[in-house]
Amino acid sequence: MLNERWQKLIEVADFAFQPIVNIYTGRLYAVEALIRNYEAADFNTIDAVFDTAFSEKVLYSVDIKLREKAIHKFSLLPFAKHVKLFYNLDNRITMMPDFKSGYTCELLSTYDMDFSNICFELSEKHQVGMYAGVDKLVLNLYKQQGYKMAIDDFGVGFSGLQMLFHAEPDFIKIDRFFINDIHKSKKKKLFVGSIVQIAQAMGIFTIVEGLECEEEYIECKKLGCNMVQGYFVQRPTLNV
Repeated sequence: MLNERWQKLIEVADFAFQPIVNIYTGRLYAVEALIRNYEAADFNTIDAVFDTAFSEKVLYSVDIKLREKAIHKFSLLPFAKHVKLFYNLDNRITMMPDFKSGYTCELLSTYDMDFSNICFELSEKHQVGMYAGVDKLVLNLYKQQGYKMAIDDFGVGFSGLQMLFHAEPDFIKIDRFFINDIHKSKKKKLFVGSIVQIAQAMGIFTIVEGLECEEEYIECKKLGCNMVQGYFVQRPTLNV
């Protein structure tokens, strides 16, 4: 049973959607769900929400409630069945005592959505110490159930290439660090170009995160990136 603070978070939390578009056609491919209004439940950051939930061993219970809110709101979009919802999944949920697989399938059925509409994003941020290897476990678990999977923040963690080798995600999202002023940096062009080449050879789509200007867009297009996301395309919006 979740305590009053968690109940409040679930009540007040909302999700903003940010478009992910095809870099060549500009056509909408997906939207990413970004949690908002967590401050109303006395959390200063998004990381604080999930770190606290993990330490109190309610991470899975909280995530499931938030996941339902995101899927429900997504289902209200008039074009929902024609695009994907990218949902950030904390890789530590499998470490919770109440974790079980299969609940997302029930949620999708409730809101008349399909497996093909969902892509789970996993970040590399917890790939150190006791959390090492958890991403690969979660990625394989959800892929086996038929969901699309993405590695978020690719290039800033310690295990990205190992995850590509062992788990073969459907997407990798290239971190904003490599995209910022990429048109001015030969080194960033080299890194991103190499990532794109590896991904293409493995049949993995690349998504550029944090695109903020036309020059960055042009350079990423030259390098062969598949999709883009960021303020240059559109800011996250709460309105459906």
